[in-house]
Amino acid sequence: MKLLRLSILWHMHQPYYKDDADGLYYMPWVYLHAIKDYHEMAAHVEKASASGKVKVTFNYVPSLLMQMKDYESVNVSDLFMFFLRKDTSTLSDTEKQALVRQLVMIRQETMASEFKHFENLLIKAKKDHRLTEQELRDMSVLYLLAWTGTYIRQEELPATLIRKGQGFTEAEKFDLLNFLASKIASIVPLHKKLVSSGAAEISATPAFHPILPLLADFTSAREAMPDAPMPNLSGSFGDDWKWHLDEAISTHTETFGAPPAGMWPAEGSVSEKTADYYMERGIKWIATDEDILARSIGANIKMYPQRTFLYRQHYHFKKDKKLSVFFRDKHLSDLIGFTYANWDAVKAVDNFFEHLRTIYDSCDFSPHVSVILDGENAWEYYPHNASYFFEELYKRLAQTDWITMQTMSEAHDDIGSNTPKILLPRIASGSWIYGNFAIWCGHHEKNRAWELLSATRNKMVDKLAQHIYEKDVLDSLYRELHAAEGSDWFWWYGDDHFTTQADLFDRLFRGHLINIYRKLGEYVPRELFEPIKSTAKTGLLRKPSLPIYPILDGEASNFYEWLGAGEFDLSFDEGSMHGGSHMKKLYFGYNEENVCLRINCGSSDGFPNECTLEIEIEELGCTALKLSRGKLVVNDGIICCMNSVIEITIPLRKFFSGANSRGVVFYMNTEAGSAQAIQERAPRYNMVKLELPSKSDVDWIV
Repeated sequence: MKLLRLSILWHMHQPYYKDDADGLYYMPWVYLHAIKDYHEMAAHVEKASASGKVKVTFNYVPSLLMQMKDYESVNVSDLFMFFLRKDTSTLSDTEKQALVRQLVMIRQETMASEFKHFENLLIKAKKDHRLTEQELRDMSVLYLLAWTGTYIRQEELPATLIRKGQGFTEAEKFDLLNFLASKIASIVPLHKKLVSSGAAEISATPAFHPILPLLADFTSAREAMPDAPMPNLSGSFGDDWKWHLDEAISTHTETFGAPPAGMWPAEGSVSEKTADYYMERGIKWIATDEDILARSIGANIKMYPQRTFLYRQHYHFKKDKKLSVFFRDKHLSDLIGFTYANWDAVKAVDNFFEHLRTIYDSCDFSPHVSVILDGENAWEYYPHNASYFFEELYKRLAQTDWITMQTMSEAHDDIGSNTPKILLPRIASGSWIYGNFAIWCGHHEKNRAWELLSATRNKMVDKLAQHIYEKDVLDSLYRELHAAEGSDWFWWYGDDHFTTQADLFDRLFRGHLINIYRKLGEYVPRELFEPIKSTAKTGLLRKPSLPIYPILDGEASNFYEWLGAGEFDLSFDEGSMHGGSHMKKLYFGYNEENVCLRINCGSSDGFPNECTLEIEIEELGCTALKLSRGKLVVNDGIICCMNSVIEITIPLRKFFSGANSRGVVFYMNTEAGSAQAIQERAPRYNMVKLELPSKSDVDWIV
């Protein structure tokens, strides 16, 4: 009997938002998508699977599973969660501002509008009107409820809070946080249950979501993009690509009790070299985009009858091993991901079935159709988190007798069907976007990121060859490296995608590389403190305007003493978790003899009585100053005094050697520590870039 064999794969992935140096999550998107989508998508299938006909494949990235595990605890080290756990009345102004910045990150038309009080608060917050304590608490609770999936909302606690609508207490807020943590803990067991019942398969992606073909052999980019500028790499990435695949198998086995049968490579990125290794490691199937099929067989498959090639079953052979390669129907997948959100749910499903019927009627065999797309990000654009759409879709699929749903592994194993079996002549290199790798390399920002990653890896490999490190240090080094190899950093560089948090993605990427140098005990190259993203924020608040002549007593003695100084926010690149940083502002200027610096404290307690301050200036090296309150310290011509502020002078002659009278650019950062274990760096991920004028000039340019 002729049937349309339909396999749907929902890909679940979020970037690695954690800085392993301090253990903090700097963006809460794993948490928010867990309570909105990962539980919700499984719950839809659980409800629909009673018919025995609805089956899907869920694809989980190991780095996402790692993060989800952390969020099973309400005490997770997440900046957003830190603010939510605090009593709203105890939040500082800085913390309130940081909290509100996250609370306005929601789609108003489809999510906030479900809660009228929240929508009013959202409008007020976006207009920069100060919220009262109760309003901020209400907004926090309603934000969580707005991000919560429809199935979770039906449970007693969230349903009670939704009915209440406003006037929430701290106890109710904390009860909700605990409840949501428990729901995150239920996500993996729910998926295991679906696998046991035959309603789902769980597949995987290489560990930190890397573009595997580029790690395996960067020349594969040339195959798909022969004319694009490429990064100047200083070596290969060795067997890192194999580690990502091996680690994915290991993590998946540990999480779900069995190795994955198949994989959706990150961004559907494939090459023949990586396909061979999938087979070697026992993977039965992989999936990618129809554009890769077109390039692999050298045919235009956009129009019928050639399009029927897409709906056959394709294999890659190597010696005695066979790998199924599924190619996503781009049109059908993108209709769900990008188009149907604005449609009535019934009409959207009608349209989807019309396309399936066209495929069915055009083939004289049982066509196999792969619908593959993101399983999380699209639904916030749908009304009611796409629940109307999914209820209608799964109901119709269960009722339609000319369609049979199969997991990807069932499609691989279904050798008895009359779907033609095609041996691929080759597997072209590329991804699901444009059939190439343009999203991840070719732009000067993307290429720069690859170059810094390559140079850092080479330094790490050289250092490891010379020294023996403890296992925990080795593990942490490789974790930083592999996290930096993820695709998401390169996604946000360049001009093709936009996010208001692009500078934070930039800092997290460079942070992984910086952490490697520090764990190796090596000097961190200046370029790692320079933003790659051209639109990155700067900490500069004001440029110097006049020469200054401060008295070095560790006090801002009078208004005029630093009047002509420039001002730099040393905490501009920190998460607000670090709002109590001891180094908050840098004032800077010069006179005919000295560069003058002043560091203001960001803590109400002031600087400790004793402190070791390290000033690292690229031109001069690192100077360590052991400070005690009220005492003048001199070290190689550098003079410093600490009281309520830290004041420093550095002789100009240090920057102008010999006949050099031209301007000098120098880069500076500061690190402070004390017997009380206060340890911090400012700026956290960047350096202060200053430019001294020529000896005859009178202005500073920063």
